[in-house]
Amino acid sequence: DESLFAGLRRRRPDLVPYVLAKRTLVSLSHAIEDESCAHGDRGLILGAFQREHFFRSAEERWRELARTADTSLALADFEELREPSDGPIEVPIDRSGPVGREWALVCDGPEYSACLAAWERPGQEEVSDGDRLFETIWTVEPELVRDASRIGVGLVAHADPDLARKLTEELARRPLSSDDRVNRVTALTS
Repeated sequence: DESLFAGLRRRRPDLVPYVLAKRTLVSLSHAIEDESCAHGDRGLILGAFQREHFFRSAEERWRELARTADTSLALADFEELREPSDGPIEVPIDRSGPVGREWALVCDGPEYSACLAAWERPGQEEVSDGDRLFETIWTVEPELVRDASRIGVGLVAHADPDLARKLTEELARRPLSSDDRVNRVTALTS
């Protein structure tokens, strides 16, 4: 898959997409990230940021998220792959590909799993940044979150096949999160 959003929609066409403004996506993303931190999960966290400057504006927060994650990945139009010791692995993406217009967050841990994937609607050059519109889906289903992790790792393979192979092996060893959906949904929406 070249797209988190499209890959998840192919797997689960029944997920209802919602059109959300960027400011709403920021709030929803922060809620998912905060809930992951509250669980103290040491799983995988992956974010697709489209552009490096969007990641840089969230970098301090993502350094905190990376501190307690087993693996943290940021996908954006970086110049090159970087593995800083105090932050997420910075994975360059093809800006002209489908993931170049996506916003995604995957939290895949032993106690908590959630993901959201969104694609930016075209033709918004004149729209203010916070009002940009994204078609968005999200789920807390452990199996689908794991699918999102695998799709994300597949995107990493374009930049570093060895890293992707290592991450694929890690995912194969990691059990799915507990299937306590109602509690997770309640906690997330609260």
